[in-house]
Amino acid sequence: MPPLALPSGGHDILTVMLHALTGRHVAHEPTARIFALNLVRLTDVAVREYEAAQSALELHAREWVHGNFSSYFEGVGHLEQCLTAMHRALRFADRLRQAKNAPKIDRAKLRMMGVDQIRVLRDAIQHLDDTAAKGLLTE
Repeated sequence: MPPLALPSGGHDILTVMLHALTGRHVAHEPTARIFALNLVRLTDVAVREYEAAQSALELHAREWVHGNFSSYFEGVGHLEQCLTAMHRALRFADRLRQAKNAPKIDRAKLRMMGVDQIRVLRDAIQHLDDTAAKGLLTE
């Protein structure tokens, strides 16, 4: 898995997300502020889960020949949590986009971030048991 290209100085997710989407700072209206803070929080979760998945899958790549499969399952679990957090963050971004007196978020930028693809992946993960029960999965 490739590493994330984040600005130096750690996970300054507030700057990364809000400036990427709006180029401005968070609105002062309470509802918009709630949307913005949750967007930031969930983006941070997604980044941390991605990095944890990367570490676990790199460990698996080094140790699978020794029968270590727990790191594989750990990595997959982190990727699932990453996608779920990304899905939720993008829903908050869409809510923020619609909020009064909030920074303007370009819907086209949300689409370019793959909001529809992330939703499809998240839904597939969340409903995997139903898909399997219907006999739609193969080994």
